[in-house]
This record gives sequence, structure tokens and C-alpha cells, in this order.
Amino acid sequence: MIDEKDIMVPMSDGVRVALRVYRPSGPGPFPTLYASSPYRYDNNELPATPLFLWRETGPIEWYISQGYAYAHADARGTGKSEGEYAMVDRREQRDHYEVIDWIARQSWSSGKVGGIGQSYYCISQWFMAIQAHPALACIAAYDGGVDLYHCKRAARRHRVAIPRSLVQQQRPHRQSFPRQRRDAESAAARHRLRDHAAPAL
Repeated sequence: MIDEKDIMVPMSDGVRVALRVYRPSGPGPFPTLYASSPYRYDNNELPATPLFLWRETGPIEWYISQGYAYAHADARGTGKSEGEYAMVDRREQRDHYEVIDWIARQSWSSGKVGGIGQSYYCISQWFMAIQAHPALACIAAYDGGVDLYHCKRAARRHRVAIPRSLVQQQRPHRQSFPRQRRDAESAAARHRLRDHAAPAL
């Protein structure tokens, strides 16, 4: 297995996003699984635990043994990536398109990219799909928020405890939240949704 660390991929605004690329030995081309989060790809070297057997990235070595390349990005402003972190803001979403574009152009790539991973990696995949790069063949979105706005409101209403570390992580981004809320409310006004009762089984 080839393991290339700290590949700095330039984005259209000049910020460089850091990637760690694993791939089978040999020239390829290989289809590529793409995962992105703020959790630092350096953590891939930590031992798995019974709770998170393969962590949220999935079993990387197994994917490689099946003939896939695996590109793991540190989200903008985290880990080795440059820029400022603002959880899944528009710029981070655009980064997915540009990283997928970079992957598809590499000599070892078959030009087909699939999103992969759980939790934050899953949320990243929803936005990869929205960006709709032609090289994105599929996503394997598992166990991630599908409605972050309403999840946050429900947590407040039911007084669910939010870990202090998560609150601290969010603190630098409070200024961008009103804009995101306005964007969400504007989209909701344009695309009215109704809650439907689940059919009886």
C-alpha cells in the first residue's frame, strides 16, 4: 500500500486543503473513496477501539485491499489544511467539488470518486452530492445529520446536554450562524415542506 501524507491541494480562493492518499501498489487507475472532516487524518494511525472499530473513516486498509484508493482530507482550517474552519459553510462545501476535481485528474485515478464515512464524514457527503461534480459516482452516507437546523432546535427544546467540547468548537463560528439561519429560512420559504404522519403498518 502506498501512503502519501500532506498533499496540499490548492483551492480556487488560494487556500490549500491537506490530503492523505492511500492507494494500492501499482499504477492503477483506481476508483477513489473520498472522506473529509475536521478530525485530522493524523488520527488514522491511532488504534481502533471496540466502540469505533474502524473509527468513522471505515476500514481503510481493507478498502485498499479491494482495489480502491482512499483520499482523506482535513477540512479547511483543521489539521494540516490552511484557512479558517466554519462547519460545513459554503466554502467548505465548494472545497469538496474542487478536491473531487483534483482526485479525478490524477494519473492513479480512474476518474470515479465515491464519498464515504460516518457522522461528520456523512454530513460532508450530503454536501458533496449537492455540489454534483460529474466524477462523483456515489455516496455511502451513513449515520450523519440530515437536518442540522432542526436537530439543534430540538436539542434546545428538550434540554439535551451538548458536550462542552462541541460548544467550544462552535464558538468561533457564531458570527456566521445568523447568515446560515437566514439562508435556511429563505430556502424553506421557497420550498415549503410539510410534516407527514408515518403510514400505519
